[in-house]
Amino acid sequence: MTEHVKTEIEAGIMTLTLARPDKKNALSNAMYSAMSDGLERAEKDPAVRVVLFQGDGDSFTAGNDISDFSAQANGTDTSESQAHRFISTISKATRPVVAAVQGNAVGVGTTMLLHCDLVYLADTAKLMTPFVNLALVPEAASTLLMPLRVGYARAYEMFALGETIEDRGARILGTAPPARGTRFAVIDFSPGNGGRMHRTETIDYVVVIAGAIDMDLDDSTVRLKAGDVMVQRGTNHAWINRGTVPARLAFVLIDAVPLGIGHPVTGGAGAR
Repeated sequence: MTEHVKTEIEAGIMTLTLARPDKKNALSNAMYSAMSDGLERAEKDPAVRVVLFQGDGDSFTAGNDISDFSAQANGTDTSESQAHRFISTISKATRPVVAAVQGNAVGVGTTMLLHCDLVYLADTAKLMTPFVNLALVPEAASTLLMPLRVGYARAYEMFALGETIEDRGARILGTAPPARGTRFAVIDFSPGNGGRMHRTETIDYVVVIAGAIDMDLDDSTVRLKAGDVMVQRGTNHAWINRGTVPARLAFVLIDAVPLGIGHPVTGGAGAR
């Protein structure tokens, strides 16, 4: 355990805070271990619906603590490196993983974002991949994932030239809410009612506040009940309440065109 990673659980959200602002939240071996412990706990704890990473101070993280590398290289620290365990754990996470990034996100501070479901960037955020300057190979499958996200040429600039990506560039990376913005809606579905099959190109975060709801897909149906959280994008679907009590859903729609949140439900229910 370490005091440099604070773990809190409230309202279904596990918040993992990097709390080493005097070192720009540089990641020690103990911090990697604590973050892995948190992710593994989230997988087992039904009370945890979402995991949020954030950093104290003016930086998200300065990346790996070089003093840890030095200690391992000269043999003064013989403990097993926890960095690979963390990358493996976050890449396999089944809970939605969100990151709130301000200031510098160096090295693994950027590559870990490729394994998050949603990343919010402050105006001060700078994504830095200085691997070439350190004669290091980028980790976390980032040389595969980054080109898929931003294209080969942009990824080559980041990794081969060590370019820093700031606010507007981060939008190209796809880790900031797009310019068309974010919408929030709460919709009630009365028993027996729902919407017709439709497709939205938004990123939808859906929380069932009360009751239960069926999400009909092209070839299957998913039943969600109160407290469940679902993330989807670009599917053909319809929300239908086949139960006997009203259902209430909260939607957070990323990259939402005004009024482009699908079709209103029948039976008088609506967004408020």
